[in-house]
Amino acid sequence: MLGWPGHESQWRGGRKEIGTRQEDIESIYGSNSWEDTKLLLDMYNVRYIFIGPLERRSYRVNEAKFERFLGAPVYQTGQVSIYEVPGELDSSEIN
Repeated sequence: MLGWPGHESQWRGGRKEIGTRQEDIESIYGSNSWEDTKLLLDMYNVRYIFIGPLERRSYRVNEAKFERFLGAPVYQTGQVSIYEVPGELDSSEIN
C-alpha cells in the first residue's frame, strides 16, 4: 500500500501522491472497528494482511480483530501471520 515513504515521496512528486496511506495503514492494523478496517481494505483492494516483527514494532497491531473476522491465518510461522481477505465479506459480519 505504501512502500518506503521517503522514497515514494521523493520519486512520486511529494507527499500529495502518498496521501493518507500511512495513517490508513495504522488504522488497518490498530483500529478496534472492523467496519472502518473493512472500508480501508476494500478501498485499497487488500488481499493479504501481513503481520510480522516489523509491523508489530511499527503499529499497534490488533491481531484479534483479524482472527475474529477473517479466521485463522492462511500462513503462520514464528512471528509471522498472514491473513487472507476474501473478495466479498458478508455485511452482516461487520460489527
